[in-house]
Amino acid sequence: MPKRQDNNGLPEIDWSRFEGITAPTYTQTPDAVFDWIMPYLTGAELKVLLYIIRRTFGFKKEADAISIEQLCNGIVTRDGRRLDLGTGLKRATVLEALRSLREKNLIIAQQQRDPLTGSKPTVYSLNLRQDYSHSGVYSSIPRSMEEHTPQDAPPYPGVQKGAPQGLPEQDRGVCQEEPNGYAQAYPQQTAQETVKQKTAEELKLISELIKYGVSPSTAQELVEEFDAEHISQQIEMLPHRRPKDPAAVLVKAIRQSWGPPSGYRRSAPADASSGEAGITGEAPAGEADQYAALWARVTDLLAQHLGRPTCNMLFSRARILSAEGDRICVLLAEPWHRTQIKPEHVMAVETVLAMLLGRRVKVEFTA
Repeated sequence: MPKRQDNNGLPEIDWSRFEGITAPTYTQTPDAVFDWIMPYLTGAELKVLLYIIRRTFGFKKEADAISIEQLCNGIVTRDGRRLDLGTGLKRATVLEALRSLREKNLIIAQQQRDPLTGSKPTVYSLNLRQDYSHSGVYSSIPRSMEEHTPQDAPPYPGVQKGAPQGLPEQDRGVCQEEPNGYAQAYPQQTAQETVKQKTAEELKLISELIKYGVSPSTAQELVEEFDAEHISQQIEMLPHRRPKDPAAVLVKAIRQSWGPPSGYRRSAPADASSGEAGITGEAPAGEADQYAALWARVTDLLAQHLGRPTCNMLFSRARILSAEGDRICVLLAEPWHRTQIKPEHVMAVETVLAMLLGRRVKVEFTA
């Protein structure tokens, strides 16, 4: 298993020799993002939202086609020029952030289809409100907030639907000179559209899916939407399902995150001796008993917080593999469980462990 990199693979920068930020190019960002929306977002959600703003408003556009690869790692043109470094987030984290931003009605995602090549990168835009008038002061806003509101600002442009009750509606974006002139979504017409869209791993997965009868367009769509490890695991489990229609079963298993079939045993990793950075291997027998007792208490508390079905599926058969300092490695029962672990699950596990141990810990999941 590859070692975890703290810098997410970004190039090293000697900050002591950094000359400063280049000026005077800027990207307009709606004030409401900073004033009202940001407190409700996770770090990943904020990164993804700001990247969409950069690729749209930064290029004087309201919508643009952006691939998951670009959101993760940035844009490199065919002639080798790097335009940006992306969010620096992993693919699964970006997909979860996009899902959450759509649920919060902060962004609009428009799938694209091409009759020749199949699916194309999704077109993203901010969910801009067309009615920019404000309905006045809301009595539900605390007076302390009113006192700190600039007098020249519109009264209380709060968060939109989906936010906790008691906060008013907000602008969905910057005011446009022509509210009714919303631009039709279209692919980037700058150097961005010359970017290589598919990595070698993605092309290999597409080829594997097509081999089992999945159409090229559907294969591209699956690779665009789901984590590569999750797709590979479903491909590996497919023969054990003995399907009459392999393509249909495989697509459904990927989209619905099916668990392993009865009697399935995952294949051994290519290098079982290697481990995560900071993980030294199995615990001695005495420590293993302590870990088992601790994890049993953790799962009991997690069930109250996450619900018994989620806890049983993801954590009941897991176990603590090792603990060094403030880092704890948890071994999941099945590889596909890793694709189901969300940021809120990690936070819940770390919170429960911190409460039981009396100190803050960092949890790493492996399978």
